[in-house]
Amino acid sequence: MKRQLAISTAGLIILALLTSGAVASSVNIESRIESVTVYPGEATVTRSGAVELPAGDQSVTFENIPHLADVSSFQVSTSGLDGVTILGLNHSEVNHLESQQKRVAELESRIKELEEIRLKEIDDHISVLGDEKNFLMTIGKTGTDEMTRQIAASTIDAVKWEAGMQFFGKKLRLVTDSLRYFSRERADISEKLKLLKEELAKSDASSGNRTRSVQIDVRLAGEGKVKLALTYMLPGASWTPLYDARYDPGTGKVRLDYFAEIVQRTGEDWDDVNITISTSRPSLNAGPGEITISRASIEAMPISNVDDLLQKSPGVVTTNRGEIRIRGGSAGEVSYLVDGANIGDPLGGYGPGGLGNLSSAIQKMIGFDISYLIIRKESIPSGDKSVRCPIAQWDFDAATNYICRPRNVTGVYRQATLTNNDRGVLMPGVVNIFVESGYLGKASVKETIVPGQAFELPFGLDNQITVKREIVSRKKSIFGGQEELSETVKITLKNHAPIPKTISLEEALPVSQHNQIKIKTKDIDPRPASIDEQGRAKWDITLAPDEEKIVTFSYRLGYPRGAVISGL
Repeated sequence: MKRQLAISTAGLIILALLTSGAVASSVNIESRIESVTVYPGEATVTRSGAVELPAGDQSVTFENIPHLADVSSFQVSTSGLDGVTILGLNHSEVNHLESQQKRVAELESRIKELEEIRLKEIDDHISVLGDEKNFLMTIGKTGTDEMTRQIAASTIDAVKWEAGMQFFGKKLRLVTDSLRYFSRERADISEKLKLLKEELAKSDASSGNRTRSVQIDVRLAGEGKVKLALTYMLPGASWTPLYDARYDPGTGKVRLDYFAEIVQRTGEDWDDVNITISTSRPSLNAGPGEITISRASIEAMPISNVDDLLQKSPGVVTTNRGEIRIRGGSAGEVSYLVDGANIGDPLGGYGPGGLGNLSSAIQKMIGFDISYLIIRKESIPSGDKSVRCPIAQWDFDAATNYICRPRNVTGVYRQATLTNNDRGVLMPGVVNIFVESGYLGKASVKETIVPGQAFELPFGLDNQITVKREIVSRKKSIFGGQEELSETVKITLKNHAPIPKTISLEEALPVSQHNQIKIKTKDIDPRPASIDEQGRAKWDITLAPDEEKIVTFSYRLGYPRGAVISGL
């Protein structure tokens, strides 16, 4: 029969006050971390051990608990033996000054070895190899001059020169490769030295390596082997969602691998432990907190474009011809004409700017606070190393859209629409994009994807569709004080795939942002499905296998003579 008790710190204190009787001297228990639950900022650690105890009141101590452990989170449970009562829990701080001094000495010795031995050896190698390379380059220069002279004199021995050049090239490659190797070695050692010195600085600033000792008082009805488990919360651990998305052009399916990238700096290594990750945040307040008073006031509006700037600037005058004049002051009435001011343009950077699916990985789910059990035990050291742990994997029947914006890139991009048909949620995170086995780049899941919600991922260029955008005619004319620019644009799309494809073609038609610029768009063929107020035109073009289609449009742009036009 197996029975398990679990009592929190507060409950143990009350029980200890109600219980009398002396407790024997404490027995240290050998424990190891069995499981960890990682949250977005902290972790709950459970370590356990077993110890033989006689009947009566006994005391068991867990040593070397990280000093940062939240003492109010201590919980203890027992199993393996009937008739065990937990009487109380005490904890104390322990300073390990000797071990700290020993670590400092080890760090200083390691730094000295790297600086005075390894780095000097590498620098000597680099110096000798550098001299040898310079010597070879000098020989090569001299040899080239001599070869030129012999060619001119028709006395060259081609066989000897070929053998000499092969020897020279082989020797130069060997020296260059050796220089590259020792340079990498030096860079690696320099990085190790940096990390060691940072650790030494932290050790010197610390008063010693501190841990906690947790003593648990128990009462046994009879002797036997008792298993005790201690659970506590630690800061310094976190996980972030990470995805690999692989698109199969042949089937249109997308395989999505869901990972948790875990990093922890809790002060203790997690060796071969069961890992659970959770989307909940236990450190947040349990209640809503006090209401925040709302006080309305008027603040100065930020300047987001040139129009705002001109309206808020004293001394700026706009004439009835649209010219902008800045008055330099009443003395002299100095006037400056601002040429080519593009009204409405933004002010640069100063404006506003083998796995199962998720269901099989879910261990506990309350609303959208979900805990996922990692399928295998993991080892995650305390430090800066991150470990990627697989959560789930599943295949999507994606709806692939083809988007073409030839003014940006003359190609057609794939964009897949996926729907989360699982009962788990997908957290915001980085997505590594692959087409078959080829890596294309990174995208992102930008919001939490709940069950039933659709989301989109890009999958790069479709090389089976070719696009060509060209200006087939361009004409400039002058009429008195006005200039006129006329252009005709031709966009050609061709489908080389064995299946039909529908492309969403998007093109920005020119729109005036200045009252002195007049634009007329004409001869659009075929007519677009839509044109928005910003001039973005959209066509839905279906291409059969090996079919080609052409889109053309023209525009005429009039503006004051001599003005410099931007934005086209």
